[in-house]
Amino acid sequence: LEHFQFEPIRWLTTKPTRNKIIYGEEVEMKVRPGDNITLYCDRSLTYGSLILWIRNCSHENQPSLIIDFTKWELKIFQRFSSIYNRYNNSYDLHITNTSVSDLGLYYCAEQENKVNKDEKGIISSSNVYYYGNRTTRLSLECKETLLLVIISLIM
Repeated sequence: LEHFQFEPIRWLTTKPTRNKIIYGEEVEMKVRPGDNITLYCDRSLTYGSLILWIRNCSHENQPSLIIDFTKWELKIFQRFSSIYNRYNNSYDLHITNTSVSDLGLYYCAEQENKVNKDEKGIISSSNVYYYGNRTTRLSLECKETLLLVIISLIM
Protein backbone atom coordinates (compact mmCIF):
# COMPACT_ATOMS: atom_id res chain seq x y z
CA LEU A 1 0.00 0.00 0.00
CA GLU A 2 3.01 2.30 -0.06
CA HIS A 3 2.03 3.98 -3.34
CA PHE A 4 -1.49 5.02 -2.32
CA GLN A 5 -2.06 8.63 -1.34
CA PHE A 6 -5.09 9.61 0.68
CA GLU A 7 -5.98 13.29 0.67
CA PRO A 8 -9.10 14.24 2.62
CA ILE A 9 -11.17 16.93 0.93
CA ARG A 10 -14.20 18.53 2.56
CA TRP A 11 -17.27 18.97 0.38
CA LEU A 12 -20.65 20.54 0.83
CA THR A 13 -23.81 19.84 -1.09
CA THR A 14 -27.48 20.67 -0.77
CA LYS A 15 -30.43 18.35 -1.14
CA PRO A 16 -32.88 20.18 -3.44
CA THR A 17 -36.01 18.52 -2.06
CA ARG A 18 -35.54 19.65 1.52
CA ASN A 19 -33.03 22.52 1.25
CA LYS A 20 -30.96 21.01 4.05
CA ILE A 21 -27.20 21.21 3.97
CA ILE A 22 -25.38 17.89 4.10
CA TYR A 23 -21.73 17.70 5.10
CA GLY A 24 -19.49 14.90 3.95
CA GLU A 25 -15.96 13.97 3.20
CA GLU A 26 -14.29 13.18 -0.09
CA VAL A 27 -11.12 11.12 -0.02
CA GLU A 28 -8.85 11.02 -3.04
CA MET A 29 -7.19 7.68 -3.71
CA LYS A 30 -4.44 7.79 -6.30
CA VAL A 31 -3.85 4.49 -8.06
CA ARG A 32 -1.75 3.04 -10.84
CA PRO A 33 -3.14 0.75 -13.53
CA GLY A 34 -3.01 -2.83 -12.23
CA ASP A 35 -3.41 -1.94 -8.53
CA ASN A 36 -5.81 -3.85 -6.29
CA ILE A 37 -7.78 -1.53 -3.99
CA THR A 38 -10.59 -1.57 -1.45
CA LEU A 39 -13.06 1.30 -1.01
CA TYR A 40 -14.67 1.73 2.40
CA CYS A 41 -18.44 2.08 2.82
CA ASP A 42 -19.62 4.06 5.85
CA ARG A 43 -23.31 3.17 5.48
CA SER A 44 -24.53 0.33 7.73
CA LEU A 45 -27.10 -2.20 6.60
CA THR A 46 -30.50 -2.46 8.20
CA TYR A 47 -32.75 -5.52 8.03
CA GLY A 48 -34.05 -6.14 4.50
CA SER A 49 -31.74 -3.68 2.77
CA LEU A 50 -28.69 -4.03 0.55
CA ILE A 51 -25.60 -1.99 -0.28
CA LEU A 52 -25.05 -0.52 -3.75
CA TRP A 53 -21.95 1.21 -5.05
CA ILE A 54 -22.25 4.09 -7.52
CA ARG A 55 -19.49 5.45 -9.73
CA ASN A 56 -19.77 8.84 -11.41
CA CYS A 57 -17.20 9.90 -13.97
CA SER A 58 -16.11 13.38 -14.91
CA HIS A 59 -15.89 12.73 -18.64
CA GLU A 60 -18.79 12.18 -21.02
CA ASN A 61 -17.44 8.99 -22.64
CA GLN A 62 -17.88 7.03 -19.41
CA PRO A 63 -21.43 6.53 -18.13
CA SER A 64 -22.29 6.31 -14.44
CA LEU A 65 -22.23 2.80 -13.04
CA ILE A 66 -24.37 1.20 -10.34
CA ILE A 67 -22.70 -1.85 -8.83
CA ASP A 68 -25.47 -3.99 -7.38
CA PHE A 69 -24.78 -7.02 -5.17
CA THR A 70 -27.71 -8.89 -6.68
CA LYS A 71 -25.99 -8.85 -10.09
CA TRP A 72 -22.54 -9.91 -8.90
CA GLU A 73 -23.20 -13.63 -9.31
CA LEU A 74 -23.94 -12.96 -13.01
CA LYS A 75 -20.24 -12.03 -13.44
CA ILE A 76 -21.13 -8.61 -14.88
CA PHE A 77 -18.51 -7.02 -12.63
CA GLN A 78 -15.67 -9.53 -12.86
CA ARG A 79 -12.99 -7.28 -11.34
CA PHE A 80 -15.28 -6.00 -8.57
CA SER A 81 -16.07 -7.91 -5.40
CA SER A 82 -17.59 -7.19 -2.02
CA ILE A 83 -15.88 -7.54 1.33
CA TYR A 84 -18.11 -7.77 4.38
CA ASN A 85 -17.11 -5.21 7.00
CA ARG A 86 -18.15 -6.56 10.42
CA TYR A 87 -17.17 -3.38 12.21
CA ASN A 88 -19.64 -1.28 10.20
CA ASN A 89 -22.09 -4.05 9.16
CA SER A 90 -21.59 -3.04 5.56
CA TYR A 91 -19.89 -4.10 2.33
CA ASP A 92 -16.70 -2.51 1.07
CA LEU A 93 -15.86 -2.55 -2.64
CA HIS A 94 -12.71 -4.36 -3.80
CA ILE A 95 -11.41 -3.67 -7.32
CA THR A 96 -8.69 -5.85 -8.79
CA ASN A 97 -6.40 -4.82 -11.63
CA THR A 98 -7.56 -1.20 -11.74
CA SER A 99 -7.61 0.53 -15.10
CA VAL A 100 -8.31 4.00 -16.45
CA SER A 101 -11.95 3.00 -16.93
CA ASP A 102 -12.29 2.66 -13.14
CA LEU A 103 -11.48 6.32 -12.44
CA GLY A 104 -14.24 8.45 -11.00
CA LEU A 105 -16.15 9.30 -7.85
CA TYR A 106 -17.40 6.30 -5.84
CA TYR A 107 -19.94 6.25 -3.05
CA CYS A 108 -22.08 3.61 -1.40
CA ALA A 109 -25.77 3.67 -0.64
CA GLU A 110 -28.17 1.50 1.29
CA GLN A 111 -31.18 0.49 -0.80
CA GLU A 112 -34.36 -0.29 1.10
CA ASN A 113 -37.59 -1.51 -0.49
CA LYS A 114 -40.56 0.32 1.04
CA VAL A 115 -44.09 -1.05 0.71
CA ASN A 116 -46.79 1.62 0.63
CA LYS A 117 -50.58 1.51 0.81
CA ASP A 118 -52.54 4.54 -0.38
CA GLU A 119 -55.95 5.77 0.79
CA LYS A 120 -57.70 3.56 -1.82
CA GLY A 121 -55.94 0.45 -0.51
CA ILE A 122 -53.61 0.13 -3.51
CA ILE A 123 -50.28 -1.39 -2.52
CA SER A 124 -47.09 -0.31 -4.23
CA SER A 125 -43.40 -0.54 -3.53
CA SER A 126 -40.52 1.80 -4.11
CA ASN A 127 -36.80 1.83 -3.46
CA VAL A 128 -35.46 4.36 -0.99
CA TYR A 129 -31.74 5.20 -0.96
CA TYR A 130 -29.70 6.29 2.04
CA TYR A 131 -26.23 7.56 1.18
CA GLY A 132 -23.10 7.43 3.27
CA ASN A 133 -21.15 10.56 4.21
CA ARG A 134 -17.95 9.54 2.46
CA THR A 135 -17.04 9.51 -1.21
CA THR A 136 -13.80 8.31 -2.76
CA ARG A 137 -12.32 9.88 -5.87
CA LEU A 138 -10.18 7.39 -7.77
CA SER A 139 -7.50 9.14 -9.81
CA LEU A 140 -4.20 8.27 -11.45
CA GLU A 141 -1.09 8.51 -9.34
CA CYS A 142 1.22 10.27 -11.76
CA LYS A 143 0.69 12.98 -14.36
CA GLU A 144 2.83 11.19 -16.96
CA THR A 145 0.45 8.23 -16.92
CA LEU A 146 -2.53 10.53 -17.33
CA LEU A 147 -0.89 12.23 -20.30
CA LEU A 148 -0.27 8.85 -21.96
CA VAL A 149 -3.89 7.84 -21.35
CA ILE A 150 -5.22 11.06 -22.86
CA ILE A 151 -2.97 10.68 -25.90
CA SER A 152 -4.08 7.06 -26.38
CA LEU A 153 -7.76 8.09 -26.16
CA ILE A 154 -7.28 10.80 -28.78
CA MET A 155 -5.49 8.56 -31.28
